[in-house]
Amino acid sequence: MTVNDSNILSYALVIFPLYYILIAIYGSLIAVPMTEAVSAGPRGQDNGYFFGFGAGFFSLFPVTLVWAYGGKFFALFGEVWTLFFILLSAMIAAFNGDDIPWEWNFDLGYLLGGTLFMAWASSWFFATAVLAWERAGQRRKQARIDHIEAQRLSGDDLRALRKSRQR
Repeated sequence: MTVNDSNILSYALVIFPLYYILIAIYGSLIAVPMTEAVSAGPRGQDNGYFFGFGAGFFSLFPVTLVWAYGGKFFALFGEVWTLFFILLSAMIAAFNGDDIPWEWNFDLGYLLGGTLFMAWASSWFFATAVLAWERAGQRRKQARIDHIEAQRLSGDDLRALRKSRQR
């Protein structure tokens, strides 16, 4: 496939959305285990490494999709890497005695908007992950309580057991 291929747009229209969907799926599935790792005490994790894997997937998926898609356009991290490569190209050009091969066109509004968007999207993602982690923890705690209560015997059952053993 060459750059002048007439089908490049159709490939891009399939590959880029698929890429963002895969990132959102992975981020949604692993968000609760990441939150569990962050909440772990000094002795390590209380519930295991993959506790909550996939928990809250349907609430996290759209949030992660917005975060991943918007992050490609507004990410401060992308801007930092862009600045790094701009400075690297300027240093290489200076060492070779050439002119600087770029023009500065970053708008302050773009940089501020990108930073605010990523702060908002990251906060939304992590808050949703914490809520999903809390729900998963409450479900696990309730399952333990239900399991313990299911094993308890009533007073009548204990008396009947004692009487049957005394015979």
